[in-house]
Amino acid sequence: MKVKTIQLGLENCEVINIPYNDIKGIHLNGISKSLYKPFETSDELKEVYMCDDFDVTIDKNANVLANCQCFSNTLPFERLKKFKDVTFVCIQYEDGSSFTVYTPYEGDETNTLQTLETDIMQNMHINIKRRNYLTLK
Repeated sequence: MKVKTIQLGLENCEVINIPYNDIKGIHLNGISKSLYKPFETSDELKEVYMCDDFDVTIDKNANVLANCQCFSNTLPFERLKKFKDVTFVCIQYEDGSSFTVYTPYEGDETNTLQTLETDIMQNMHINIKRRNYLTLK
């Protein structure tokens, strides 16, 4: 399946959509599946996927207003720098299907596990790693 968009979900329900051709690199590691009952009266069992480590590099060309579904007119990189609060990554495919993975999150409105930097070419790099998680290379 061909990837169309990588969507970053933020703590306050805002969303940043990044066209896949503007993703320089992406890595989701240690993905696990959990099952849960959403409501006491529910008869269904839902699946949720979580990762231990998320790493993405976004091309500077993705830093346009059209990619940010935010409450204010903010460029995606400005929004990501102002609040470190990515909660999930949704991989959207050209056939309309998608796959959502929740990232590690500690803190209230700010994810203390999230780091962010801009390289010399103005591309943005985001890493969210579960505390005490070792990455083998």
